[in-house]
Amino acid sequence: MRFLENSFKFFFQNIVFAIPLFIACLIQSIINMTSMNYSKLQDILTILRSSRQPTAAEMQQIQEFLMVFSQDSGNFGKLYLVITIVFLLVLPITFGIINRIYSNGRASLEDIFIELKNNILKFILYCIALLLFIAVTIIVTVVVLLIVSLIANTSQAAYILISFLLVIAFILLIVFLINVSIMGYVVVVTEETGVFTGISEAMSTIRSYFWPMVGVTMLLGACVSILSSAVVFTPIGKISGIAAVFSAVLLTLYWFLLIVFNFEVYRYVADKNVKTVDQIPNASDL
Repeated sequence: MRFLENSFKFFFQNIVFAIPLFIACLIQSIINMTSMNYSKLQDILTILRSSRQPTAAEMQQIQEFLMVFSQDSGNFGKLYLVITIVFLLVLPITFGIINRIYSNGRASLEDIFIELKNNILKFILYCIALLLFIAVTIIVTVVVLLIVSLIANTSQAAYILISFLLVIAFILLIVFLINVSIMGYVVVVTEETGVFTGISEAMSTIRSYFWPMVGVTMLLGACVSILSSAVVFTPIGKISGIAAVFSAVLLTLYWFLLIVFNFEVYRYVADKNVKTVDQIPNASDL
């Protein structure tokens, strides 16, 4: 838990450098809120949760909601392209600044532009390499699923057991891919190495620290999901401005902490002199 504690302390002592990530998350939240009628969604979920049979009027309400959602799908694509571009600009800054603080003990606001210039092209190349890696992983997973499905059809007991194991394996795979995606670029900016080398080193590092990373990733994700649902699907969620800001804060906290946590794990495994919780550097020269 030392690495997670370090991550929280790093965040609060260098919170100013989380602002670019917060802005990106806020843009994403605003787009989500404007493109999805959460008030209407709450009404639909209330109907679906009810044990009674929906009335004709309620069924029409659900159909109208789905029709509007389908008609707006083209606009959603354009909006999420904007989100992708924003994150392609913000994430290289975030990784670069965190690495600068760990390496030099400090960073300034001027370093934001330096890190953007130094890392933007490298990050785009990394994303391309990461997409190729994920595509290969999906192909291998599909092949394995086909083989497993043949085994599962042999008996009812085998089907139940294998289905249960597949759910667990799917969750672990998602967690693994999330952390490989993050740590791969941690390696790239820390070691100034190639993108495929970064992904390979990340996989090796995560295997040596797998279960703690699974636990931390799922713990942070569960906390964010619970808090987010507590706001979005309550009367407060009907106030889109407040809901968007709260959602952005949670997303920023989640991703920033997870990025720093991956830095902590990699620097420890790679013997990069990870500092104790009382030695985490503060932001300076602001």
